[in-house]
Amino acid sequence: MQVEDDRPSGRVIEDRRTRKFAIGPKLGYWPSPTVAVYAQIQKEYDVRNAPRGEYY
Repeated sequence: MQVEDDRPSGRVIEDRRTRKFAIGPKLGYWPSPTVAVYAQIQKEYDVRNAPRGEYY
């Protein structure tokens, strides 16, 4: 969720905040302390002011 209005070139653009809610499984694997690998599938619901779709 975007918590502040956009401010391109100092102008405030109201009512254009991005809002998304997604749910789905996420799997993480840490082969070493400095490397992490994630796999996820998320279905989006209640999308406002942004493209709608799924995350893979």
